[in-house]
Amino acid sequence: MLKMFVREGMLVAGLDEAGRGCFAGPVFAAAVILPEGFMHPLLNDSKQLSGKHRNSLRQEIDVNGRHTIHTDEPASLGGDDTAPTPHELLPAILASWVTTMVSLYAMNKGWHVGDLSAEVTYDNEAEPR
Repeated sequence: MLKMFVREGMLVAGLDEAGRGCFAGPVFAAAVILPEGFMHPLLNDSKQLSGKHRNSLRQEIDVNGRHTIHTDEPASLGGDDTAPTPHELLPAILASWVTTMVSLYAMNKGWHVGDLSAEVTYDNEAEPR
């Protein structure tokens, strides 16, 4: 039915929610716009997925069509611990941003700074997480 409303060049967002609703508990919602012609064998209806696939906490994020980031959770939280957790990526991104910006600034000034590194202290036990 949606196809009759779609026009060339139009972006279509897929929306979904999960939860019990605001009166009965937390609810989560997300919207996704995928590239035209995108197909994935597991991307159809979460109710049709096997329990293993539906409950998997490993995620694959296409950053820009050229690079992919994976996230997972430790086994103690039901994941497979095959990649950093989403909250572990935040300090890594901050460290990367700082060193990249300092390097670019130094290059622009003609300064040689050598190898740079940044250390980020992050409390992964903080709530909410």
